[in-house]
Amino acid sequence: MERVFGLDVPQTLEETCDPQRLALIVYDMQVGVLRQIKDAATLTRAVGEVLGAAREAMVRVFFLRHMSLPKELMGVSQLRTAMAWQRVTTATAVEPWFLRDSPGFQIDPELLPRPTEAIFDKITMSAFEGTPLDMALRDCGVNAFLRGPGRPQPPVDRPYTWPLSPLDPPRASVIRGLYRHVRNPMYLAVSLIVLGEVLLTRSRDLFGYWAIWFAAVNLIVRVYEEPGLRRQFGDAYERYAAAVGSGCLGRGRGAVLRVPSPPPP
Repeated sequence: MERVFGLDVPQTLEETCDPQRLALIVYDMQVGVLRQIKDAATLTRAVGEVLGAAREAMVRVFFLRHMSLPKELMGVSQLRTAMAWQRVTTATAVEPWFLRDSPGFQIDPELLPRPTEAIFDKITMSAFEGTPLDMALRDCGVNAFLRGPGRPQPPVDRPYTWPLSPLDPPRASVIRGLYRHVRNPMYLAVSLIVLGEVLLTRSRDLFGYWAIWFAAVNLIVRVYEEPGLRRQFGDAYERYAAAVGSGCLGRGRGAVLRVPSPPPP
């Protein structure tokens, strides 16, 4: 541990995971959430092993539960979040899956908290926003935490596309929104904007810029981005690329891939 400017700076993972300054956060391991996961038993066992190790090491443990408000009390952000998660198109079709004291709201019986552990309820996806968790961690001097997996994210987060930064590559084979119709909607949008400016200004210089940019983007997609996606996702990406056009060169078959809705908890 290095001491500098009045701060203790960890140098190793062991120093970072000092039980006196570490907490385990078990996130949304609820009956209604686990019902929506294909291999919930394996996930529950894995979280149970992490939980057991944390308890043995005397690490502080906090549980998070997602709580639904009655529809009459839901605000705009909660309705929109529920619509995305439940994959419905109207707010009236939303169902409050995690009402307090409902069976789906409860933490899985295999992971029940001990009297020495805390449970915080939340109405957002964040473990910290609108909950006392951040205050509790700071008050205990906790500056590092582990998060036990729970709620799977709504499938709108990470499409089959390369991110704006190669430091954060795609991690999930999710096809939603514009990516159901075109593989590179951001490149396509920028290309159309610049091409529209060319038509408005009738500038040869601007047309030359557009042509160079368009060629460069297609080269990056063909030589760098798509080979990386094929290596990462294999046959699944091949099927996606065959069905959905790139938005640069080539169209594919133009099919729309649909993601099935999850069953209610």
